[in-house]
Amino acid sequence: MWGRPDDEEYYIGLMKTEPTVTAPTYWLDGSSSTFRAYGSDEPNEAALCFVVQDHGVLVIEDQVCDHDKSFICKMTNGKIIKYPLILD
Repeated sequence: MWGRPDDEEYYIGLMKTEPTVTAPTYWLDGSSSTFRAYGSDEPNEAALCFVVQDHGVLVIEDQVCDHDKSFICKMTNGKIIKYPLILD
């Protein structure tokens, strides 16, 4: 993967509408998400963000959004992304 050499987790721009395990998901560009290829037993936290973990195999899981991680994103040229929360 890419990012800082010691990174094993990356934010992917997938969010929950509220911090519950069963909340609907959306992409940071505002589009709805039908993504369901989570790791086993995921999502399992009352967290808003999703990360991909690289431990030899890529796994998607939900996590709290207040960790300092690299990110992976894709956006349409000229599209402004409105972030739903501000992290210190």
